Amino acid sequence: MNKVSEAILRGAVSLARQVTAKFIVFDADVFETRSELDEALGLTEHPAVVAVRAKFATEGMKSDAGGESLESGKMMVRSPVIRLSVPNVPMSRTGQIKVVVLVGVAEQVFGRGDLIVCLSGVQSSNRLDMITLLKVGDDSEFFLTDEQHPLPPDVDPSVFERVLSIASELAVEGRESRSVGALFVLGDSDAVLDKSRQLIINPFHGYPEADRNILTGSLDETIKEFANIDGAFIVRGDGVVLAAGRYLMPQGKSSESVRSGLGTRHESAAAITRATDAVAVVLSQSTSTITVFNSGRIMTELERIKGSAASQGLRFKRLADGSD
Repeated sequence: MNKVSEAILRGAVSLARQVTAKFIVFDADVFETRSELDEALGLTEHPAVVAVRAKFATEGMKSDAGGESLESGKMMVRSPVIRLSVPNVPMSRTGQIKVVVLVGVAEQVFGRGDLIVCLSGVQSSNRLDMITLLKVGDDSEFFLTDEQHPLPPDVDPSVFERVLSIASELAVEGRESRSVGALFVLGDSDAVLDKSRQLIINPFHGYPEADRNILTGSLDETIKEFANIDGAFIVRGDGVVLAAGRYLMPQGKSSESVRSGLGTRHESAAAITRATDAVAVVLSQSTSTITVFNSGRIMTELERIKGSAASQGLRFKRLADGSD
């Protein structure tokens, strides 16, 4: 590990002790190899959460917080390590923190009021460069909610994470070289269907539930294709896609106005989550920002990274080496 990263890590450990933080949070994608991630975790004598994308997903990291150790060769991490799966798309430093907090709250790893110390850096730069201390639920820049458990009780966290991943991929990839928007409504499906109607013939009607479950991964391209049509996707809490092209008709409006600049998808998401016990994920066509709504309010926003993560990482290395 380079000296800057080691100094930042030791500073984070000291800060976590002083403020009695619940976790130190790492983004695994900052590190180029698993061994470098292990080295960082080996210096952390504090409970840790690691946000993992596809790079490390099959490399055997423990996923529970039961005090088991994470072994890598002769190294033994002395503190519990929890793994959280996050969307495998480029993200800014702030985006890294936002998404891991959002997923962590969905998985009930973090709760409202928890202090966490987040370590981030440019993806694949192999250098930590930022420490962020935040209290979950109290900082509107990262994540804001009044709920102790912000997902509806019938929504499996893995379903929420899968929808978030699909929306993130759409934000980065678009469709046929152009940006698209989308609206996903999860949970309390009977009430949501009662307060909506079809704009088009439902493309998911009549298929076996096993063939239209979002968790299988086989629906990704189908959902991305149907994102081009108007209306919302209605997703049951267990992952079954009930409908696409659904026009939302909740009675009344959200008690809090959606801020200027947000469109009809956001207004609809705010209204339906106020009228039902559902959560909504909105992808903006104009900005590619993902906004999550619960109880008629914005929980968090995930902005698309400006420029490529790879080019930012290369520039960071040049600056660190004094060659730029």
